[in-house]
This record gives sequence, structure tokens and C-alpha cells, in this order.
Amino acid sequence: MKNLNNKWAIVTGASSGLGVDFATLLAQRGCNLIIVARSVDRLEALQRQLIKEYGVLVEVLALDLSDINAPAKLHQYIQAKKHAIDFLINNAGFGKVGRFLDIASDDVADMLNVNVRTLQTLMTLFLPAMLTRNQGCILNIASLLSFQPAPYFAVYAATKAYVLSLSEAVNAELASTNVRIKVLCPGSTRTEFWAASGSRGNPLRDRALMSSQQVAQYGIELMLSHRTVGIPGIANKLMAFTTRLLPRAWVTRITGFILRES
Repeated sequence: MKNLNNKWAIVTGASSGLGVDFATLLAQRGCNLIIVARSVDRLEALQRQLIKEYGVLVEVLALDLSDINAPAKLHQYIQAKKHAIDFLINNAGFGKVGRFLDIASDDVADMLNVNVRTLQTLMTLFLPAMLTRNQGCILNIASLLSFQPAPYFAVYAATKAYVLSLSEAVNAELASTNVRIKVLCPGSTRTEFWAASGSRGNPLRDRALMSSQQVAQYGIELMLSHRTVGIPGIANKLMAFTTRLLPRAWVTRITGFILRES
């Protein structure tokens, strides 16, 4: 296990699910943390746990990442603290399941702000310092749905397709440096995400759930590897590969069948 003593990482969406597991796995490796989410109570509970168990430095910043001013506030905080950020994990994400016209406009705006605008802005803000030091890594969290249209999850899947494309393209632009952009594309994962999305459950989808610990471990390994895109789970890798072979219309219909809820 690679030692990350005295490194600093930012983890967004760190109050639950994958964010908690990312923070925990980094702390196990000796990495200091800035954990970011809306729920200050959850963040402070995680802070106490990680300090007690691993003896790392953990700082809490409560921010609503759907607020367009949140990335600047996070960046200003880091500048004031004079932390050199080695890793940025853009884990915060938001999705609503349902027919496109049934999704509230505020929810659509929040998905676009959190999944696209905030992620892109954080990249823009933190990349210059990484490039100055010629080291660092940004791990963006996309989705298995990044590879295909997803009826009944249309906006969410579209935002994650953006994340995948942006990450690969910017990483290519940085090829002559030691700074890397990685993108993790998990399938269905056992977290609070689906409950928050408004989903009532789906047997086809639920059978394929991976644990958030498995996905986060894969993400950390990806971040420390030479690969750019990572898809955890053999079944998920096969699904992503299959989308490139089948006609796109077939893939769209199959995805809609899996995601549709009565």
C-alpha cells in the first residue's frame, strides 16, 4: 500500500457513501484531508473518527456545492491555509430519476451545477498550483452511464458523459506534465444516492450493486496508477464494452428498460 504521509487531499461529497470511504482509505495511507459537504454534523463526526483512528490532520468545510460560489470559497479557504493540494477527488454528485419532463427545474439546475459547473470550476481553480509544482492528481467521479444515453435518468447521464469527456481531454492536454486527471466510472453502488434520487428500487439494477468500499478502493488504486479511465467490476466493464458494439438505439432502449420504474 503506497504511503501518502504529509500529502493533502480534498474530498467533496464527504458526508456519506463514497466520500466517506475515499476519506477513510486516504487517511489509512497517512494522507491529510479537507472534507467538504453540506452536513457539518456528519463531517465533524467523520473528522473525529479519522483523527482518532489514523492520526492524520482533517479539516472540515461545510459548503453547498450546488451554489455557484462554492468552488471559489473552497479555493479561498485552501489559499488562506497555504495547503499544497496533492489530490482533489470530485466526488460530490446529484441525480434525480424519472421522466425528463417530470424532473423539477430546480433539481435539473442542481444536477448541472454540482455535476458539471462545480467540478469543472474546481479543476480550473486547483490545476494551476498543481502545474506550478508539476505534481498532483484530480479524480473525477463519472458513471457507467457516461457511455450511453439513459432514459429516465437523462440529465444525470448527460452530466456524467460530460465529466468523462472533459477528464480524458484535459488529461491528454497535460501529457507533458506530471499532473493527471483520472475518471472513475462506477456502476450501481450501494450508497444513499439511489434513495436521494427518488428511486423506489429496481430489481435488475439492485442485483448489480457494488459496495461503496469496493468502488472507493478501486478509485484510489486508479488515482495512483498510470491509467486514465477506471470502471470497477467485471460486469460493469463488460457493459461498457458492449455499448461500443451494439447499435446506439438498442443500447438506449435497453438502458431505459433497466432504469424505468412503474
